Amino acid sequence: MNRNKVKFSNNWKKAQLKIARLHTNVADIRKDTLHKRAYLFGEKPQPDSNRRP
Repeated sequence: MNRNKVKFSNNWKKAQLKIARLHTNVADIRKDTLHKRAYLFGEKPQPDSNRRP
């Protein structure tokens, strides 16, 4: 992204939206990966032994 954009112009706003989307995407990927790793290495749900078959 060009850092020499005039602040609050339409092109600046579009660039800010693009950056915000990228940041959100990276945050979602990190959160998902962290959740998957915690589930993989943590304790997995056990079947309920009190239920009848």
